[in-house]
Amino acid sequence: MNTPEPRATTASMDLDSPITSLDNLFETDRNLAEALRGTSRQFFEPSSPKTYLEVVRKPLHNSTLQFVPNQPVSRAWDLVFRVMLAQAVNAEFGRFGDLRYDITPQSDPAHLVIELDGPINDDTKRFATALNFATETANAVIPQAAASCREEHERLAAELGLSRPQVGFRG
Repeated sequence: MNTPEPRATTASMDLDSPITSLDNLFETDRNLAEALRGTSRQFFEPSSPKTYLEVVRKPLHNSTLQFVPNQPVSRAWDLVFRVMLAQAVNAEFGRFGDLRYDITPQSDPAHLVIELDGPINDDTKRFATALNFATETANAVIPQAAASCREEHERLAAELGLSRPQVGFRG
């Protein structure tokens, strides 16, 4: 009889140490790591390097804070960010905590906006820590997953005889 392998729990998640590799992501959330494998290259476009969240007050609703990426993000980045944010919030506030935030529905291209109501307080600062964890994890993992995807596509193309010569200018 096969027994399931132990999975890291979100309760033991250290929000000061983001996940920095696909292997660590696999240990934390196997389903998410598997979702990044064998996907299309378009899933990783735009590359979204060094994305960070900017905070602004929502127009006409001054008590609502909006967190928006500084650049367009790929669907892969968006996916990793959302899953890691949910896990971080559950670890920090508990599954049924009082913190409430809204996040835009997933779209293509990804249009990510996170809204948080209320005055800035300790909960807001804890939420910002969760946002930083999710952002840093997505920034670290997505380039690795994209490189793995490119390598897989190149390998498959070569096996099928579909590889093409590199075109460029000679100096």
